[in-house]
Amino acid sequence: MTRRDAWKGYALSGVPVAKQPFFHLRKPVRRIGKRTEPNTDPFSYPDVGATQTEPPAGWTADRLVDDVGLGRGAFERVKQAIREYRMFHQDWVDLIYADPLAPGAEVVFASRQFGVWTMNSCRVVYVIDEENDNRARFGFAYGTLASHAVAGEERFLSTWDKTSDIVDFEVFKFSLPRHPLVKLMSPLAKSVQRRFSEDAVLTVKRAVQQ
Repeated sequence: MTRRDAWKGYALSGVPVAKQPFFHLRKPVRRIGKRTEPNTDPFSYPDVGATQTEPPAGWTADRLVDDVGLGRGAFERVKQAIREYRMFHQDWVDLIYADPLAPGAEVVFASRQFGVWTMNSCRVVYVIDEENDNRARFGFAYGTLASHAVAGEERFLSTWDKTSDIVDFEVFKFSLPRHPLVKLMSPLAKSVQRRFSEDAVLTVKRAVQQ
């Protein structure tokens, strides 16, 4: 299975699925160094950038936000965690490859369910880095490419409210299943996505406490 296409066909958006292995029995190996050729695959969904406004109608949206610290120091540690893509440093999720954080950067991660690893490729849509007298915000959103189990967009964003001094971290996404097996197990897929959001918040909290 690791040496041939897991499936062939077209995504719900009309974008062809990636012609590379999707399922892996072993954990994929991290890629070190800059890619020799950029990934030119198009986004696998139409509403690119919609996490800045409202998710498109008919898509499943999920938002999780929690306080992770207080003050400038905590905010700076969250910013560093986001730059390093620490959200993907989990027992069942691992970062395989990532360009330095910037619009257009590629992010590839693997996740494990039921003893099988899946590869998922995304591209950074936009980066938020702003501060005024009342608040500061830092984060980014990425969108799915052809080799991803679902289609959609996900945003990771930290906000420092200077009035309360509270620093929070938010994971906001909208998605629909792409892979036939994910479509068959839609309720489970939603649970997996929610678990990732919860674990991402916990990972950032630990980064702040270090």
